[in-house]
Amino acid sequence: SSYGDYMCEESEGWREFMKQGFAGMMADYGYDGLYYDFVHPIVCYNDRHHPDSPHISTDGMLEMCEWTATQVGPDGVFSGHTGWVPTIACKNYCTIDTIYEEIGDDHVPSLGRMPEQAQFVNARPKRLVDSFLWNSCLGSGEKSSRRPRAEDMQAYTARCALIGVWPTPRTDDLAEAMQQPEDPKANAFVGLYSSLREADLTTMEFADWRTQTAFTSDNAHLRAATFWNADQALVIVANSESAEQQTGTVRIDVTTFGWPENPQLATTGLEVDLSGHDYRVIPLTRATHREQHNRSATGTSVCARCADRRSFGGR
Repeated sequence: SSYGDYMCEESEGWREFMKQGFAGMMADYGYDGLYYDFVHPIVCYNDRHHPDSPHISTDGMLEMCEWTATQVGPDGVFSGHTGWVPTIACKNYCTIDTIYEEIGDDHVPSLGRMPEQAQFVNARPKRLVDSFLWNSCLGSGEKSSRRPRAEDMQAYTARCALIGVWPTPRTDDLAEAMQQPEDPKANAFVGLYSSLREADLTTMEFADWRTQTAFTSDNAHLRAATFWNADQALVIVANSESAEQQTGTVRIDVTTFGWPENPQLATTGLEVDLSGHDYRVIPLTRATHREQHNRSATGTSVCARCADRRSFGGR
């Protein structure tokens, strides 16, 4: 390929050479993770390292993935770029799965055309390669001098938020800008990470814009995805498909999170005003019994626990 030769991982000598080099780099430079490109089996016709030719490199590739997961450890990162050939067995070893290099559109894909891999067998967090923002969306000009349009980045980021995946900025273009969040080239990417960084998403369940049941809106342009656990939730509301400002009342039924009812959110709702392709993260915290009881005392809601106790003669 244009990135170099494919090496067959059925070659034990090659695998051992890679392991030695990767382990040495981690030890010498203090790396806590590894990134592999082209993490998928290939067909090989070389009979000097395998008696059966042609053969496929599946066994050697999986052995290498297993070694890597052990090498980085439970606190490290194994980022596998499965890209063109989604392989579930590879994803199971990865800490994070990098996909979507195969897109060839000349525009940012609509929400409905975001990759099915993001929802299908979603065993690992996923990042989307966004090379098309540089390669396909920008019209004429030298590739080295191209930069994504701010509106393209904003629309793409809002759509990523609604399907629960993370865009992968191109380091050579954005490394400097990411140190300066006020830079418009980096705002969309940095904003998404910053808005969710205080929450431990590994403790939360997730429902994308298609499958979530907690959120409704009187404006069809406003869609949402939800993260939640027993104590907190994040509702990501996005105006991902419209370049125009959109306003509406959104309602959130927190009982779908297994929480007590919150009539104010479920009935009255919240007013949301979003500019074109913008999004907003609404953090929610589960009300304690005392907070729920105090709201019922002021007539703003009914304390379900107290109501249950009264119905059974309790206090």
